[in-house]
Amino acid sequence: MPSAHGSVEIAASPERVRDVLVDFARYPEFIPDMARATMLRAGPSDWTVQFRVSVVRPIDYTLRLWLEPPTAAGAIALRWSLVEGPVFRANDGSWTLTRTATGTLATYDLSVELALFMPRSLLRLLTGKSLPRMLDAVRDRVQRADRDNSGQAPGTG
Repeated sequence: MPSAHGSVEIAASPERVRDVLVDFARYPEFIPDMARATMLRAGPSDWTVQFRVSVVRPIDYTLRLWLEPPTAAGAIALRWSLVEGPVFRANDGSWTLTRTATGTLATYDLSVELALFMPRSLLRLLTGKSLPRMLDAVRDRVQRADRDNSGQAPGTG
């Protein structure tokens, strides 16, 4: 089963990073290759969202996403699982947000099972290139929003 794992340090609180991650409708503004995110169901801490990404061709899929209760150490986890999508048999993953001395360590984990054949070279390209771009995009979005809201760089006020 193909998987991806990566982390990025973000100069903001875990709660601020969580707020950006659960603002699904805005994903197309900053997530590379994300064409659309449509809220199908919203609860206080769980959602069903249909996404469209344009990688080689447009791909639609629907995920159920939920926030886990914070751990004793205060880590926040946003998890997801596939509801439906013609390309995937499974799409399970998480963001784990851990407070650090300078902000948040945001760790992304993904496991997918594809319903159709995909060459290994394309899978490596997607995980090797797309994952770092997505991590950087999330970090930049959180930090840019903090600067825009405060008029100064994060962590300086």
